[in-house]
Amino acid sequence: MARFTKEDLQAVVGAASKGTARPYLNAIHIDGGKLVATNGHYMQSVDTGGAPGAKPFTLGAADATKLIKAMSKGQSVVMNLSDDGHSITCAIDAGGGSFEFEAMPGEYPGYSRIVPSGEVTGSSILVNAKYLKAICDAAIKSGRSEGSQTPNIRIDIRDPLTPVHIRTVGLEKGGFEAVLMPLRPPREKKD
Repeated sequence: MARFTKEDLQAVVGAASKGTARPYLNAIHIDGGKLVATNGHYMQSVDTGGAPGAKPFTLGAADATKLIKAMSKGQSVVMNLSDDGHSITCAIDAGGGSFEFEAMPGEYPGYSRIVPSGEVTGSSILVNAKYLKAICDAAIKSGRSEGSQTPNIRIDIRDPLTPVHIRTVGLEKGGFEAVLMPLRPPREKKD
């Protein structure tokens, strides 16, 4: 049994593929208390820490979107895979209704293999996600990159407390540029 909030589902469903070439990526994967989605270019996940040891299953992104639309802010859903592994029952709390969806067949790609592990050898920085999103949105809107519909950006990190330099790439002249100020890491509490 896995329990997720509407916000958990919203945080990952956007990373699921929308293309038809790889239908197994048009889904979110539930692995215990972890939701995962990828389109093959990037991956997003939320880990609630719940449901360890539960059998993993995969829910179609369209079905996940139906759940999101049926839920209110802060509401949660409990998902269970049937014993035969073919269907997923979803019960939304506080009288939000229930759904039954077909589990996606096959094995979900080995997402955990692409998550970096080990020591960080370069710089690691803390930034405000809202500002980073605003910069990326502005880079797209600027049209100041080769392939302006999907620009590539270069992120230069010098050290953890130096401003981060972000710019579009691919043009000989011009381009879009931003600077993001890093946050100071929270101090560790002493016992």
